[in-house]
Amino acid sequence: MTTPQKYTIAFHAKQDVAVRTELFLFEKPAGFTFIPGQFATLRIPSIATHGTVADATRAFSFASAPSDEMIAFAWRQSESAFKQTMDTLTPGDTVEMIAPAGRAILPPDGAVIFLIGGIGITPVRSILREMRATGQKRDMTLFYSNRTPQDAPFFDEISSYDDLCKIVHTMTGAVENWDGETGYITADVIRRHAPYYKNATYYVVGTSGFVHAMTDVVATFGITHEKIISDNFG
Repeated sequence: MTTPQKYTIAFHAKQDVAVRTELFLFEKPAGFTFIPGQFATLRIPSIATHGTVADATRAFSFASAPSDEMIAFAWRQSESAFKQTMDTLTPGDTVEMIAPAGRAILPPDGAVIFLIGGIGITPVRSILREMRATGQKRDMTLFYSNRTPQDAPFFDEISSYDDLCKIVHTMTGAVENWDGETGYITADVIRRHAPYYKNATYYVVGTSGFVHAMTDVVATFGITHEKIISDNFG
C-alpha cells in the first residue's frame, strides 16, 4: 500500500449531483494514483490558521477513478466552516491533500454485493468508473438506498452501470410513479436480487447507523467478518 504524501491541489470546478450535494473537481498532481475505495484528507490552511485542526481538515473517499483526468470528492452541504469555505473556491484556488490512504478496497476476484446508503456511493462510483475504463467484469450487485431519486447522488450515472453491475435502487421516502424497491435494504431484498448472497464479499458504506444495520443483516447469512468491507461515513 502506498504511503500517503502531501500535495497542493488546485480547484477546477464543482457540479450539483443531488439535492444539497456537490462534486468537487481538482487538478490531479503529476504521477499521483490511488486504488478505488481509498480516501484523502483535505486541509484548508486558512481555517487552520484561525481555527482548530478539526475545523480545517476532512477525510473524503475519492469519487473519481484513478484513470480519470481529474480527482474528485463529493459531499452533502452543511454549515461547517470547512464546507462553507470550499463553496467559495474559484478555479485555481488551492487546498492541501494527504493521500492516498485507506483499505476499503475490493479483493481481486469473486462476487461482490454493495450495500450503500446515500453519499456512501462515492467509493463505489470510483470502483465502477475504473472497471468500465479498464474493461473489468465480475458478478456484482449494488443495493443503493436513498430517500428519493432526487436525494441520490449520481442517480443517473450509477443507473448507467447496469452493464457492469446489477443496480437495485431502493427508496425509503414517499415517491410518486416509482416502480422499484421501497423501504430499507432487508435480507429478503438481498436474497431476491443476488442469488450468490452466501458466497460474496460485502462492501458496506454509509452512516454509522446504516453500516451497523447492514452488518447485522449480513450476519444472518452466516457471512464472516473477513468477507465484509465497511466504511463509516459518520
